[in-house]
Amino acid sequence: MTADFRWFLMDKVKVDEKTNDTFSKLLSFYKQQLLNIKGKILEVGVNQPLLLPALKESGLQIEGIVPNSQKVESNSVKVYHAELANLKLPSFYDVIIIPFGYILTIQDRVEAIKTLKCCYEHLRPNGKIMIDLILQDEFHLNQRKVETKNRQGQLIICESQVIEVDFYAQIVKYLLSYEQWNEGEVILSERKLQSFLWFGVKEFKLVLERIGFMDVKLYGNYQESKSNVGMSDMKMFTFEASKKV
Repeated sequence: MTADFRWFLMDKVKVDEKTNDTFSKLLSFYKQQLLNIKGKILEVGVNQPLLLPALKESGLQIEGIVPNSQKVESNSVKVYHAELANLKLPSFYDVIIIPFGYILTIQDRVEAIKTLKCCYEHLRPNGKIMIDLILQDEFHLNQRKVETKNRQGQLIICESQVIEVDFYAQIVKYLLSYEQWNEGEVILSERKLQSFLWFGVKEFKLVLERIGFMDVKLYGNYQESKSNVGMSDMKMFTFEASKKV
């Protein structure tokens, strides 16, 4: 799993294109894909719609939605609060995006698929959905990964540890830890238990097609794939699919 995306789920961690290379690459990809979209766009978020402000500044007609449990207030952009699996919004959209592997944080597989169905129902004819899917590659209990970064004189330590693996339900639970140090003192610290579903690439394509999506296109690590060569080495896949009526 790409560790960079785990930290985007932390409540205290702030990311933007100036301080996070992964975020910058993802934002650049979505800007390019949405460049010619004249209609409305919806970003589905978990704790906040991270791409929404930057895409709004690019001139796109974009709104956001987060679960009812999250309280996101903004005067500059419209953010709905709703249960994602029972979504009923007043608008239909030309594009719906679910970035950062957020669909995998819905801990019930049935609810995740219901969320995708609701997105399908909120698309205009010939509208499309774009979904980031992180390829799960850690399955051993207590498997740990530590990343350190130096940013503007501050030390950032990110750690993830596998706490539980359910092979039947295809769910992995992590303990995520984030620390930010400055001059030998911790200035920001957060720990969080977070579960992630996992889907296989072909499995997820079948899920989309079963819902009714067509013309499924696959991007690996934010690059369009012309063939299957090298795909097995990639960790992040973006699915693009259309609603044909």
